[in-house]
Amino acid sequence: MLRRIAALFWWLGLSLWFGGLVALGAVAAPPIFHTIRDVNATLPGTPEWLNAQDQLGGEIFGEILRRFSILEGVCLAALLAALFISLLMRRNLWLWIRLFMVLALGSLLYYDSRVLTPEVWKTRTLTRGVQSAELENRFQVLHKRAEFLGQIKVWILVGLVGVSASTSNPSRKLQGEQPSHD
Repeated sequence: MLRRIAALFWWLGLSLWFGGLVALGAVAAPPIFHTIRDVNATLPGTPEWLNAQDQLGGEIFGEILRRFSILEGVCLAALLAALFISLLMRRNLWLWIRLFMVLALGSLLYYDSRVLTPEVWKTRTLTRGVQSAELENRFQVLHKRAEFLGQIKVWILVGLVGVSASTSNPSRKLQGEQPSHD
């Protein structure tokens, strides 16, 4: 029973986190910015030196990412709970590898939500108040860092999917064989 609970937590957390990141980056972001440009929507009060459409897109997508970071935290908790349960029942190299990868994700999530994102929003606010090439450049650097961080999280999640799929072989269970790993 505990093994099934651990598997449920694991696969729900992993699939929601991985699917969410991919959906946001590849599916949601491009049409949000594209549609805003197509309809020529703007963000009232945007200074002339800033692109009002990009600012509006950033506001919308930034809020989506802020809310998604809460889901990322829930997914992290589910993955850690699954690993904890699994480690109570048995220990093997693959569980420790998963734990290391999940802890790396947790560290990235902490940095993203507690350090990087607040700095991005602070810089955005300052940029709207005064025209400064230095502030605009700082924002671009932070934005690129945030995109790169998202890509790293996706690749770690891909790795977790691969490790998890290769160490839990459901086809053996269907054939009546005992699984050798997980």
